[in-house]
Amino acid sequence: MSFPAITKEMELKASKFLKLHFILAPERLAEFFTSTPSLRYIPVGKVFDADEPLPAIDSFLTHYRDYIALTTQGKLISAHPFRLPLSGAFSLTDQAFGIQAVGHHQRLFKPRMPVLQLQLMSFIVGIDDEIHFTFGKDAITIGLQAIYPQLFIDENHQIKNGLLVNDSPNAALYKNFSAFLRDHTVLMKFQINGKTRISTIRLSPELLPAVQQHPQLAPYMVS
Repeated sequence: MSFPAITKEMELKASKFLKLHFILAPERLAEFFTSTPSLRYIPVGKVFDADEPLPAIDSFLTHYRDYIALTTQGKLISAHPFRLPLSGAFSLTDQAFGIQAVGHHQRLFKPRMPVLQLQLMSFIVGIDDEIHFTFGKDAITIGLQAIYPQLFIDENHQIKNGLLVNDSPNAALYKNFSAFLRDHTVLMKFQINGKTRISTIRLSPELLPAVQQHPQLAPYMVS
């Protein structure tokens, strides 16, 4: 594999991000990864030593299994230890990334093209009875969110559409993952002030009993 050196001008400049929110059973996420054999995973924000190898995708799955196991055991836990391990960029091609030198012997990977980024999902139920995806002291952190740029500016300063295969090599990755979530999850229902609301959070049905016992979610679960 060969990653080009990246300059400020080459870094991805994106806007109008698409987001998918989900609580997916670990075996289902593993199934998607396995069905996408060319998938490349790079931790976001991690500084690597010059000769340090990139982690295998199984390392992300291991952290995700631990995260889901802890957040579905019926008691409150700190998600902080999982923020960095579960912040990953995924791509069908190495060419979506470039390398930025950090000092003399370290390197940082940055996207040059749209990539599918996974990170922890946090949300609150607002005073308006709506679900707002945000981080904060009182936020509920469970599951993941996928982020993908719909619009970006390429290295030739042209505005491109991240959902077009001719513009982005990862358009198929986003579409395939979105379709996979639709096929293997259901939309999560919340009971808020006596009204049932259907959220945009997608849930693996087999995780519903455990999620219903989550101390922050239990008051909002539809029986």
